[in-house]
Amino acid sequence: NKPERISEITSLNPDLIIMSFGTNEAHSRNYSSKEYIDQMNCFVNILKEKCTNASFLITTPPGAYTRMGRSRIINKRTPLVVNTAKEFARKNGMAVWDLYDIVGGEKYACKNWTDAGMYQKDKIHFTREGYTLQGLLLHEAFIKAYNDYVATKFN
Repeated sequence: NKPERISEITSLNPDLIIMSFGTNEAHSRNYSSKEYIDQMNCFVNILKEKCTNASFLITTPPGAYTRMGRSRIINKRTPLVVNTAKEFARKNGMAVWDLYDIVGGEKYACKNWTDAGMYQKDKIHFTREGYTLQGLLLHEAFIKAYNDYVATKFN
């Protein structure tokens, strides 16, 4: 919500604003859905006011681990964050791209990222290849949605 960041975004006069929230929020031991919603509302309201023609897409976090003593365990707050983001999007008429579900959800997301070697050592941040794969998956989703739209519109 920093003014410089808002200014950078609005200066682009975007048609689409893609917001990826949740990984940092899921790492807060005091996570609050209400606080998360309030933060998203504040950010979105500022952008809606300044980017009146923009549509919004929310992406869910991809899944991550958290520290438990000296070891790492799957972050159990991620599904809560994902559900909060999806509910926020639904209530605000925004599209959602559920990366967490796409890559395996609560049961397999972290395992799949780990098995593919896509995490950095901290098992929170991704390797270059991991972030590239996330971008490719989003691109693929856009292409599929467009092709589905064209197929139904002109049939």
